[in-house]
Amino acid sequence: MKAIVLTCDKYIKFADHMIYTYQKWWPSNPFTFRVPYSDYPESLAKYGDKVELIPMDCSKIKDTVLNLLKDLPDEEWIYWCMDDNYLIRIQEEAVNDIYNFVINNADSALIAVLFVRNRKGGYFTSDKFIQEGVKILTPKKQVVLRETVFSQADILQSVWSHQFMRVKALRRIFESFPDRPFVAKEMDSFKHTKLVGERQLIVENNIAVYGESTSRGEITENCAASFKRWGMELPTNMNISKKYHVYGELPYQWLGLKITPPARVKQFLTDVTRWYWRNV
Repeated sequence: MKAIVLTCDKYIKFADHMIYTYQKWWPSNPFTFRVPYSDYPESLAKYGDKVELIPMDCSKIKDTVLNLLKDLPDEEWIYWCMDDNYLIRIQEEAVNDIYNFVINNADSALIAVLFVRNRKGGYFTSDKFIQEGVKILTPKKQVVLRETVFSQADILQSVWSHQFMRVKALRRIFESFPDRPFVAKEMDSFKHTKLVGERQLIVENNIAVYGESTSRGEITENCAASFKRWGMELPTNMNISKKYHVYGELPYQWLGLKITPPARVKQFLTDVTRWYWRNV
């Protein structure tokens, strides 16, 4: 499966970091990461055939995405992954079961499958935007998928999360964007167009944890810590902020037991982690 990576030369280190976390935490991932570039990124050669480098002018976001998609048929499934998110934890068997569900699904109206539920401030932190009564089991019964209420809307929600998506859905969104140059932040205000009746599924229970790489032009504290953890060189053209953007929750596992600590304990563990990586 093609994984479509939105990045550019300035942010190629974030793309490298993102791909590295997928290889680390989801080693069985089925992806070939399709990465655009203007100046050849030597740092990505280490991934071998897991990365497909596509030379192009990356100065315009719209053109970059459409060029990455141009040889792919509308009905093909892809994995959409911007460089601004990276993987922290994932339930590998569950997400592989979702992948098998996706690639064998013949319903042309199904265009997107998400597997992060409890993103702070997101639409799907509760069941408010989930259709009642619609539950779908993945092939090995690892995951319950729910349909969102946006099937009868003409807008697709949670577009910037990493997710499985049909080519036609992503292509349509970017074709609707203005032809003028724009920055990534502006895309939040653009209409994310879909056809009425096209369906979006999301996991009933969260199966992944992600971090955001940047915020307002600065590297997030959590991303800087992840770079340090994996021995990767931080970009030198950006400052490190004190913002800590991690979303999605999973229980901890200890001696085969799943443990969900109280909120105060989780906050303490986060504070200790932040202190450690600031000082190493």
